[in-house]
Amino acid sequence: VLENVELYSRSVPGLREVTGRRLGDRFEAVLSSVFPGHGIDLRAEAGNLGPGRAQVVEVARAVLALQGSGSVLVLDEATAALGPERAADLFRWIRAHRGSGSLGVIVISHRLGEITGQTDRTAVLRNGETIFTGPSAELSKDQLVELMGGSARPPRERRTPTATGAGRQDDVVSVRGVRCGPAKQGASLSLRAGELAGLGGLVNQGQRELLDAIFLAGTRRCRGAEVHGTVAYVSGDRAARGVFPGWSVGDNMAATVASTLSRWGFLRRRRIQEFVADWMARLDIRAADPAAGIGSLSGGNQQKVLIGRAIGSGASLLLLDDPTRGVDATTKAVIADLLLDFVAKGGSCLWYSS
Repeated sequence: VLENVELYSRSVPGLREVTGRRLGDRFEAVLSSVFPGHGIDLRAEAGNLGPGRAQVVEVARAVLALQGSGSVLVLDEATAALGPERAADLFRWIRAHRGSGSLGVIVISHRLGEITGQTDRTAVLRNGETIFTGPSAELSKDQLVELMGGSARPPRERRTPTATGAGRQDDVVSVRGVRCGPAKQGASLSLRAGELAGLGGLVNQGQRELLDAIFLAGTRRCRGAEVHGTVAYVSGDRAARGVFPGWSVGDNMAATVASTLSRWGFLRRRRIQEFVADWMARLDIRAADPAAGIGSLSGGNQQKVLIGRAIGSGASLLLLDDPTRGVDATTKAVIADLLLDFVAKGGSCLWYSS
């Protein structure tokens, strides 16, 4: 962690000469100021922190840079990987420092409550154009959604599962005492066909480890976990565990179905193109061409590709690790509708959300 901070500080005027223990002491002070009780060891490998703690380090690193020569802090989806407690810590720190007159903060967020509740003024951009600027206090969440180009509709009512799922009473997932976090006793749960179960808890409390264990149980024996059926997993760490960065939008979408859309070992390109076009239309994925690189899409559209890939795979069980993190309100509604349709047809879904 400290090595990451040191590399970053070399490009920041006023911090270039601060190294080693002095830098560590200053960064620890910033971490504790913004995120009290963070529990991060500066000697730990940054790659092992997980999205939540990695984001804590990222934010604190930017705050440290303000001590060099900065006066504007830009938070681009900074709370997307933070749990409610850590997000509250961040905004508490901002409120304490923005009144000094020496710090300006720009918040870019799909968490609309942060825009209406934590900022002074709001600017809404759509397709690269500024379509609204004004006091945040004058905006409601519904107005924000409509300005962004969406529709502020209420969540759709949950359907009763069809006979395909309703008549099956056997557990699709059975977990007994799987160790997946700081607790000694481990986690236990069961999930049946036609059920959509929510997985709660603060960030980094074993949710990802539990989902990983269930996913592994779908492909091989895993102590304490049993899965009956096929499994698809949508990771919350899109960049590291979701998209294939060197592939096109279409190839990312069809990655899990290529084998079923082939004949005698040869890919049936027309079938694959039809599959991709169908899911891009269903999810309103805004790409110039399915052959475009996945990196050309916004984060929200990349997430839609992963959701379409999972549901389109034909799996009977979906495991979702915070799939709507950093996604706009309209896209969240589209994803929720797809998942409700999936379980209504007899599928099962375990959904962790922060």
